[in-house]
Amino acid sequence: MWVVGIAGMRASGKGLFSEVAKKLKIPVFEMRDVVYEMMENRGIGLNNRSIRDFATNLRKKYGYGIVAKKLVRSLEKNKDRTIIINGIRGLEEVEVFRKKFGKKFVLLGVYSPPDIRFRRVLKRNKPEDPKTLKEFEWADRKELSWGVAEAIAMSDMLIVNIGKKPVIKRDILDFLRKYK
Repeated sequence: MWVVGIAGMRASGKGLFSEVAKKLKIPVFEMRDVVYEMMENRGIGLNNRSIRDFATNLRKKYGYGIVAKKLVRSLEKNKDRTIIINGIRGLEEVEVFRKKFGKKFVLLGVYSPPDIRFRRVLKRNKPEDPKTLKEFEWADRKELSWGVAEAIAMSDMLIVNIGKKPVIKRDILDFLRKYK
């Protein structure tokens, strides 16, 4: 079994990676789903600010690996050959996965410059996405405070996503062929 973790900032290409993996019938587990479920259970609405504030407070209270620890519990029953964990946000989360899966855990960093990511955010217009540059920069600072840059820097491989979708899809397929 291979466990591929994906670390990257908002709109860097993590979702495209998950999309390609799903087409290959590789299960994808989203770190954000753990946070969203906890928020919904507490009756907290999902928006850019509430998600980041909740996730920050959660990490401060229980440690920066808490989301990974909660996800690992649900993965223990998984028997698939390869799985994807999308949305790793810090080194403590990486450490949780490395401790659990050892050499079968591979970390992929996905990078795109902020100006490209901001244009993507505006284009996709998800309800939880920032709507202004100021809000986008605030959200980036929150995620950077969790250690996402360090996770990307410590990745086993890095994909730079600045071009057209077919190019990055080819890079993703090349990567996944190694671990399928």
